[in-house]
Amino acid sequence: MALKKKGFSPDIILAHHGWGESLFFKDVWLEARMDLYCEFFHQADDNQIGFAPEFSRKNSEKDA
Repeated sequence: MALKKKGFSPDIILAHHGWGESLFFKDVWLEARMDLYCEFFHQADDNQIGFAPEFSRKNSEKDA
């Protein structure tokens, strides 16, 4: 919103959707075209999943 207040108005937004940084761009710049760069696919045994121990499957099964 600070960029919009300063007059910044992109024609195109190119973003990686991975962690959600691009989630609200269209709320700020409705007229801008948005293209997402989607190069990564998760797998169940990937090191990109389950890296936070407080959200691990072992903890959730233990608590149940």
